[in-house]
Amino acid sequence: MAKTYPNQQLGAGELIKNSYGKINTNSNAINADVTELYAQDADFEAQLTQIINETDLDPNKDPEVTNARDSSVFGSFDTVKLRLDNTDDSFTTQLADIAINIEQFGAKPNDPLFDNALPIQNTIDYAYSLGGGNVLIPKGTFYLSSVQGIQSNMITPKPNVNIIGLGRQSILKVKNGMNGVGTKFNVIRHTSDNVVTEINNVIFKDFTIDENGINNLIPSGEFKDNVAIGIWKGKNIIIDNVQVLDNPGRQTFSLGANISPHSVENVIICNCNTSLTSRDVNTFQTDHSTIYLQANNVFVSNNIINSDRFTAIETHSSNANYNNNIIKKCSTAFNIVATVTDNVNSFITKNIIENASRFCIFWSESGFELSNTNINDNVIRISSNSTHSFDISSNVNVDIDKIRIENNTLEYIGAIFTNNANCINIGIVSSLTIKNNQFYNFPSRVISLGSINDSLNLFIEDNKIFDCCKGEIPSYNYPIALLSLNTIKIITIKGNQIENTTSAQFMVKALGGNAPVDDCIITNNNCINLPVDFTYSGVPTNKFYVNHYGNGTPENSLVGSLQSVYYDKITNKKWVKKFQDKLTTGWRSEEYLNAYPITGTYKTNDVVYADSATAGGYIGWICVTSGAPGVWKGFGLIQA
Repeated sequence: MAKTYPNQQLGAGELIKNSYGKINTNSNAINADVTELYAQDADFEAQLTQIINETDLDPNKDPEVTNARDSSVFGSFDTVKLRLDNTDDSFTTQLADIAINIEQFGAKPNDPLFDNALPIQNTIDYAYSLGGGNVLIPKGTFYLSSVQGIQSNMITPKPNVNIIGLGRQSILKVKNGMNGVGTKFNVIRHTSDNVVTEINNVIFKDFTIDENGINNLIPSGEFKDNVAIGIWKGKNIIIDNVQVLDNPGRQTFSLGANISPHSVENVIICNCNTSLTSRDVNTFQTDHSTIYLQANNVFVSNNIINSDRFTAIETHSSNANYNNNIIKKCSTAFNIVATVTDNVNSFITKNIIENASRFCIFWSESGFELSNTNINDNVIRISSNSTHSFDISSNVNVDIDKIRIENNTLEYIGAIFTNNANCINIGIVSSLTIKNNQFYNFPSRVISLGSINDSLNLFIEDNKIFDCCKGEIPSYNYPIALLSLNTIKIITIKGNQIENTTSAQFMVKALGGNAPVDDCIITNNNCINLPVDFTYSGVPTNKFYVNHYGNGTPENSLVGSLQSVYYDKITNKKWVKKFQDKLTTGWRSEEYLNAYPITGTYKTNDVVYADSATAGGYIGWICVTSGAPGVWKGFGLIQA
């Protein structure tokens, strides 16, 4: 039974999503007011400059106007100065009411030699001493070149203190050479060595962090976090429209403390754009997760994540919603993890995954619950078949309660290699639904079993599988492979379309399997241009019901319960399971001919019906001795 988490009734992240409007209203109002004030000031100065430049001046008669052009003497005259001072004073006063400008505490833009870390920290600390407020990063590039504490943080956030920019031209930039041997940096980060133990009610909005990774490459043998924004403990945290450039380290946004229960609650990350230092030059960096979350109540939406062959999102979170993100060029789009905290109620929906080596990998350990993961309505393009695209087996050590993979479009776009990595590789899961997805061009199997236990309920329904198994690996040339010594509780394979669209016929059949099963149903599937449709030899405990119209013969190849039916559309034979319940034998054919067969191989109790009834003739003939064509006797004499 899955645990009940707060707000579970609202769906993952729904409560914080609903509250975001209220929280964000203040932030948007701040940004709008500040932008308007800057615009008013800029308009005034432009008008003033035009007046000054267009004035026909006599230096002897108009010294105050003449010298107003010269900033060195601008403050010594009253005529123009009076208006400027009045406007600047008014602007500064209004701005101070909205946000505290870091320049008021000595920050200097666009000076690579000036370290702005302390002025920015002093601004944050001052706002915190007032009980909270808004710290403004104006437009310009503010260089950072010093760190504090054992975790080497450049800036430490404080509760109730928001950091707001004026858009992506408000830039915090890390100076060259901060990742040396034995040295490191994080930009804005709260860690365990901070005096304030929790960071609550904070917004990071509308600015850029340039980590300058090309000039801060990771040295050989060292790990650097290089977190752009990180919170160790806290709640009500929003990261909105923050651009992070050229991250060379292990994480970009990091929220959580690697402890149980979750140390962070109520997180929104939205409208952000992130990029990493290229692995081609940052060769010693071997581990990265752009967004690393150990939190309860999470909403991650509308972000663009450029992961350059690393992990995009690692989630150890519950009640989490990840939707409408664009993830590019990642090794793994999602690490879904329950090794330190529970991971319950995750919704991964409507994302676009472009050029990924793998979509997701699941991790579970004893003592932590991983359940109710929903992966729906995503577009996923895979570029490598060196690993399973959905790996639900390799690192799953305890049972996952429920996974649903529905309404996704999955396409393999990479080179075709001879490799046995599957699209979906299934491990220790109680309930797995794979429904209404479309799979295109995968080199190997689409759905396959890894290390399972005896708890699996597997539902494969209404999917479309086109032109897969192109790697042409022997025994990997059919898309659904259920091979295991462990017993599956329930298998439902219903309403799927499996098709070779060309004459190549890379898929030699739709399904093959030998796993024992308690109950199985195979019905209403449409197999097109396959040499054979199904083979399955696993012994069922209860029922194995088949109702299929397709290619091939089930006798000696497909298990069936009594009264199962298999129609061979090539020979127009109907096969009915009449004997030897739950074995591959005992299927008997029924067909319509104008006389009993004189060619072909038949078994006792095969039946041929007369295709047209005649007086004095038989309804049909039954094989009484197996052979080629066997011995046949008429039955159902029709009165003359």
